[in-house]
Amino acid sequence: MLFFSVTIAGDVTDVAYPKGMGAAYTAISDGGTSFFYNPAGASTVKGYLFSIGYQNLFFNLSEDNLNSGFFGVILPWKRCVREGAALRMSTGLGFDYFNSDIYSKMTFSPVVAVSFLNHEDFFGRVKKRVHLGFRGRFYREQFNSDYARDPFDPLLSGREHWRSFLDAGAMLTFEHARFGLSARNLLASSLSDSGNVFPPLDVRLGMAFDISSLLLSAEVGYSDGEYTPHLGLNWSLQNGFDLMCGLDSKHWATMGLG
Repeated sequence: MLFFSVTIAGDVTDVAYPKGMGAAYTAISDGGTSFFYNPAGASTVKGYLFSIGYQNLFFNLSEDNLNSGFFGVILPWKRCVREGAALRMSTGLGFDYFNSDIYSKMTFSPVVAVSFLNHEDFFGRVKKRVHLGFRGRFYREQFNSDYARDPFDPLLSGREHWRSFLDAGAMLTFEHARFGLSARNLLASSLSDSGNVFPPLDVRLGMAFDISSLLLSAEVGYSDGEYTPHLGLNWSLQNGFDLMCGLDSKHWATMGLG
């Protein structure tokens, strides 16, 4: 799976599908997007998966050299059966970065996810499955040395900083319905050298429903006292293409093609 993104202003996670769905992706996160939206989605992968993306802001028009990218690898383990319930496990590793002439940041994200409680009907169709996942985020940030020569400005000291965070997620999938919950910054190190500045907890709750060739997804996020609603619609065409549209409380209307 290969993503290329051309944006005027955006984030490393602005790939077509999640962005086109208005970021209403907590309940349907799967594949490489599980590194950014819901780590429990890694357990939905049935085969080896590799995803990569890159974007450049104002390519050849800015001297700031603003660019970002990511790649992710997910390795599913073989299914085993314990007490009549199928247990599936996946592990993965993601990497994303942001780079400019002044500031750079790199993030390493190991992921582990399991799914279980596989209930089937008389015809062998899966009726319900529970997914749980955890993601660690270890990132390094640094001001580049050319902008760190002033000893009177401590913010541009040029020192390297390492931070660590823990995210968690859960998904409950039925035949035509999915529910998702994610918590970002569940555990976090301080953002300041003084040790008293922590990122806010970011919680997202979403649901999605399959209606014939349509997928409707809705969710609400909460962080630092602010609620952010998201709504997305995906229409699967017979020729293998998907048309997406959504409403994002931060970016208004969105559209996508995949």
